[in-house]
Amino acid sequence: MFVGSPGVGKTHLAISIGLENAKTYKSTYFINCNDLISALKKALSQNRLNDKLKTLSKYKLLIIDEVGYLPIDIEGANLLFQLINKRYEKHSTIITTNKAFSKWGELFGDTMIANGSAIIN
Repeated sequence: MFVGSPGVGKTHLAISIGLENAKTYKSTYFINCNDLISALKKALSQNRLNDKLKTLSKYKLLIIDEVGYLPIDIEGANLLFQLINKRYEKHSTIITTNKAFSKWGELFGDTMIANGSAIIN
């Protein structure tokens, strides 16, 4: 988890770790949080959510960039939590954010989801 103000290099560090991981032939995937949530919502609407979650949970390293850059609605928060939960204790996930954990309840619009994701991390 990289937490800090905009412009301090969180994304740069995450990408660097991702590149080193990929150099050792480990599957690595980088995606912006809002793009990820959009893809999960699309999969849900097409009744392919389980397939999408399964695919995303197989990567040895998943980098989710800019969590909190834009507001996340309840549906998006639930989908993101499902993915994190599916990956938990199986594969590595890097998250970059400029929001302190104390603000995650506001970010996700649900303190239970925010508390659950903080516990997982």
